[in-house]
Amino acid sequence: MKESSCNPPRIYGLPKIHKDNRPLRPVVSTIGSATYNIARYFAGIIAKVVGKTDYHVRNSFDFAKEITEVQTSEGEVLFSLDVVSLYTNVPVDYALGCLEERWGEVEHHTKIDKESFVEAVKIVLESSFFVYQGTMYGQTFGVPMGSPLSPVIANVVMEKLEQECIRKLEANQIQMKLYKRYVDDCMCVAGVEHIQMIVDTFNSFHDRLQFTVEMKMGGKIKFLDMTLERENNRIMTAWLPKQQNGRYLDYTSKSPFQHKHNTAITLFDRAIKLSCGGKRREALNHASEILRKNNYPSWFTDRVKRTEYTNTITHWKHKTEQQPPKYTKQPPKYISAPYIPCLSEKIRKILLRHDMTLTSRPQNKIKHKIFSKMEDQIPPGRQKNVVYSIPCGTNDGKTYIGQTKRML
Repeated sequence: MKESSCNPPRIYGLPKIHKDNRPLRPVVSTIGSATYNIARYFAGIIAKVVGKTDYHVRNSFDFAKEITEVQTSEGEVLFSLDVVSLYTNVPVDYALGCLEERWGEVEHHTKIDKESFVEAVKIVLESSFFVYQGTMYGQTFGVPMGSPLSPVIANVVMEKLEQECIRKLEANQIQMKLYKRYVDDCMCVAGVEHIQMIVDTFNSFHDRLQFTVEMKMGGKIKFLDMTLERENNRIMTAWLPKQQNGRYLDYTSKSPFQHKHNTAITLFDRAIKLSCGGKRREALNHASEILRKNNYPSWFTDRVKRTEYTNTITHWKHKTEQQPPKYTKQPPKYISAPYIPCLSEKIRKILLRHDMTLTSRPQNKIKHKIFSKMEDQIPPGRQKNVVYSIPCGTNDGKTYIGQTKRML
């Protein structure tokens, strides 16, 4: 890293809970930084042309539907490829070159000319700065972790990589039965004798973009929040929560009841939709056990489970297009406010009479308790959005009180 004299955001660590030994991922939040708004603007444009290939995975639900239709043959195995530290290893110059190659797609979504567009993207990607223990640094390689532009740029490079590598493999008479990618995780099905050639081909694309390979252990392999297993030449899925320690929103916590209800719905919904028929009961029991450990009463979990299971089965039996609801009056207005037990429920009822809906948000969050202690503290004089007081210098002790959005 190189030292800088800028006034950048601060860095903090985010643990990778789905990896062994919980390695720490450094993240720089760019919210409120000089390049954040323009990064979000360009990300919205580029996002319209990426993620449209046959290899792209939108989410776990889409993947679960597709994978169960794949027929495997004897000698074919499941394995995954994972990019080592994707964001910090994406070559910016190469990414800009890929963007220029796809300008024919991008130009339909913007009025900015090609040279200005690419130059602005380059400025954003090369303007990653942060402060750590009082010293300011600038990122020297890769795209910035925490910028809204980084995921779409990484997707542009990965789409170029997979197209080139798969073309090379097919030229060498190597055909993969399945290749699907979610960000930097790739799920593959191919003959066991071709695995090394596939890994070598992907690793030869760029010296900074290197892949590790994971073979199935005990007949199973993890991908997203599922375990995949071959049964009778079919691939079966089973839901596997990424939060392995089982810590979710506690039922006894002072949080809105709707948040607790949504937690239960989410767990049962994923257990049902991400598990094949024979594995669904085990997944539902697993979700119930997680909720029990977080103090959810059995009558509550049983009711939510029955409702979600019934709704899912009904949806599968009647796959008809539903028309969007027709509003006979204006949709309700939403008001967001911190949650205060007992009081928020009363305010919610009052607002409903006036076609307004109160959405409660918790006041105590992990970022307030942990991340704020990991970050370097901003000196008082460089804080923004503050209320301040200035002594007037008179003998009666009067002060001037004001507020400002600028740095104090």
